[in-house]
Amino acid sequence: MTDRPDTKRYTHTIFRTGLQREGARWAFLLAVYLISFRLESKPSLPSAQLSGSSVAQVERKSSDHHSKKVMALEYIRRGDESIKTSLLQLAKAERDYRTAIQLDPENLQSHEKLADLYYSEQEWDEAIDEYAEALRLESNNEWLHVRLAYALRRKVASSNTDDALLREEAIFECREAVRISPKSATSHLCLAEMLGEGKYLDEAIEEFRQVISLVPENATVLTELAQLLSDSGNKLGAVAEYRKAIYIQPNNPYLHQDLANALTHVDGQFDDALAEFREALKLKPDNAQFRRNVDDLTRRENSLDQGIEEERNRVLINSRDPEGHLRLASKLREKGDFVSAIAECQKVLTLDMANNSNASYYTMMAYSETGAILQDKQDLEGAMAELKKAVGVAPNNGELHNQMAQILEQRGDLRAALSEYGLAGVFGKAGYERLFYYLNFRQNPEAPSVNSGPGNPVPEMKVPHY
Repeated sequence: MTDRPDTKRYTHTIFRTGLQREGARWAFLLAVYLISFRLESKPSLPSAQLSGSSVAQVERKSSDHHSKKVMALEYIRRGDESIKTSLLQLAKAERDYRTAIQLDPENLQSHEKLADLYYSEQEWDEAIDEYAEALRLESNNEWLHVRLAYALRRKVASSNTDDALLREEAIFECREAVRISPKSATSHLCLAEMLGEGKYLDEAIEEFRQVISLVPENATVLTELAQLLSDSGNKLGAVAEYRKAIYIQPNNPYLHQDLANALTHVDGQFDDALAEFREALKLKPDNAQFRRNVDDLTRRENSLDQGIEEERNRVLINSRDPEGHLRLASKLREKGDFVSAIAECQKVLTLDMANNSNASYYTMMAYSETGAILQDKQDLEGAMAELKKAVGVAPNNGELHNQMAQILEQRGDLRAALSEYGLAGVFGKAGYERLFYYLNFRQNPEAPSVNSGPGNPVPEMKVPHY
């Protein structure tokens, strides 16, 4: 279980971590409280031994206590009515909730409603304090943890600096919500979003997949996952998730634009990207940005076609230039003409480079480029075969090992992927980040992903309005 960040800013740790986590401390505080209570209290007498005036006094105190609770509920009702009547009545609602708290400090509803009011007014510090007070009264309330997390998140967003401590606090609250309700899509979504904003991309992706296993038909969640995959460099994965979202919401122009943007970063997807930009423009013809996207990509495609033509002419002039064939192969791959791109790589391998001091480099690059092309085609077996040939020529090239590790991970062979990531790290900087992730976040590299196997769908997910 994650430890709470050490901070003086929030003094409510004991109430939110609960008896399970800080049992000894809770027991100690409870003992001190009971002892002090006994020391301050006078011995009570049986009712029969009390004088008539004493009995009346006790009954009057009990009646006063009950009256305060009833009055507190009345002020809560008044606060609710003030909010419903007009936004101009928010100040009165705040006073009513405050009065209710003064009358009955242990009333969960008054703290919760006051916190929500402060949240709507973007008074983050006050909202955070009231959510914390509500959690003191009911520490196992999933929704209170989620709302506190979003309040912390909004406070970070409203400040000029990125407060890492507040982000960790928000992540902690989401983890608490997940602990309380492990099958709650809302709690997992809260955690996924907080992890993503905290740059814990791999764990955030795992959490988003957990959300999708619970609510598979939610286009918003699919879009968030796609954006996160794109940020992590997995453009093909992002494209797949955008396509799922579009299947659910085919008339959403912004989803078509997002898919088009993702496709522009995947080699060989120019035509599909242009088609998606045009679909977005068709759905929203008055959008100037959509029109610029279509025009820009059209110019880029024309420029690529011109570049391919120029490289072809250079190769015709000097057909024995391995670098020219490799440049042409790279542009053909970008265009999506994979067959012609592989043919150019094969020409490099058939050249007589006996007198070329860079022969091994060009050979390695031809194998590597062929492997990349096959990977784009999703021919992972063929890609691995070509990359092994490249490693045979240049065994100390870290980028080649990193590329092999990515394919192995994509195939699900995590143990072999770990080995290649390790070699990539030894021969270069590439690979260390993924190796660290698997050794620290996923302690068992052979353990299934959280999204493997059938999910446990719930009827619906409450998407927070935060």
